Amino acid sequence: MATGLPVVSTRIGAEGLSLEPGVHLDVMADVDGMADAILAAMNDPRRAHAQADAGRRRVLERYDWRPLAEKLAAVWDECLGRSGLARAA
Repeated sequence: MATGLPVVSTRIGAEGLSLEPGVHLDVMADVDGMADAILAAMNDPRRAHAQADAGRRRVLERYDWRPLAEKLAAVWDECLGRSGLARAA
């Protein structure tokens, strides 16, 4: 998804992620449904591209390493009592 490609997944494959089926990806119950979703994407490239773009944006907003690393560093600083202090190099 981060590469900007359309994604078809199972419910379990998308579980726990902040993704909306039909907006960020297609979620199907079985292999037949996945095949149908892939064919639909091939037949409607505009929708597939829009969905891929929305999925990429969501992944970069929520799961990019930089924001996650910054949040983790803030937690570590708070645990060490360094909140608001510059980090040592």
